Amino acid sequence: MTNAVNISLHDADIIFKPIRHLYLRIERDSGRVKISAPTGTKLCTIETFLREKSQWIIQKQRAALKRQALNHTVPGSIKLWGEQVRVQIERGVNRGVTLEPEGYLRIALLHGDDATRQQQILDQYYRDELSQKIQLLAPHWERELKVSASEYRIKKMRTRWGSCNIPKQRIWLNLWLAEKPIEQLELVLVHELVHLIEASHGSRFQALMTQYLPDWRDRDKALNLR
Repeated sequence: MTNAVNISLHDADIIFKPIRHLYLRIERDSGRVKISAPTGTKLCTIETFLREKSQWIIQKQRAALKRQALNHTVPGSIKLWGEQVRVQIERGVNRGVTLEPEGYLRIALLHGDDATRQQQILDQYYRDELSQKIQLLAPHWERELKVSASEYRIKKMRTRWGSCNIPKQRIWLNLWLAEKPIEQLELVLVHELVHLIEASHGSRFQALMTQYLPDWRDRDKALNLR
């Protein structure tokens, strides 16, 4: 991380594309500066662009640092529903994940399984956990909002916690919500269901969110700091 006066080309990843304008984004978790530039753009032009955006960049990078601190995981543990859970790895003849009564997560692997396979097994555990919580929360909120989603799907998403295909009434939820407190999953679920009533994020959408989930802004702030 750098301060505003020192931001330079060395602090950014630049990709040249056949586009018309400069685009800037900050990686949500790392705070790394990413620039898309029109092919042939001079480096001095990009440096000037960086200086002009320096205050915004440093603001986003500070937010990334806060998220890093909040999301810090103790070695040998994972995050599950907002809590640190100790992990114990065992190797044998079966694969599986079990949350033991003692409060630790037992991950059973085969002897030849590598870190990639371990992550796949953990991802499936998160998927199962998330599916169970959705099955508990969704019927209640569909009744409250008088809407019905045709389907709930789960996938890893880099920039969104959820999305809604309004014509198909299909809702996608980010797999990593299984790491967050359940009230934040509920926030995202209600957010996407409200989109079945109001497509935009305008005043009507915000009024509906406030009507049905009065603390939604506090939940949203907490979610996006984590």
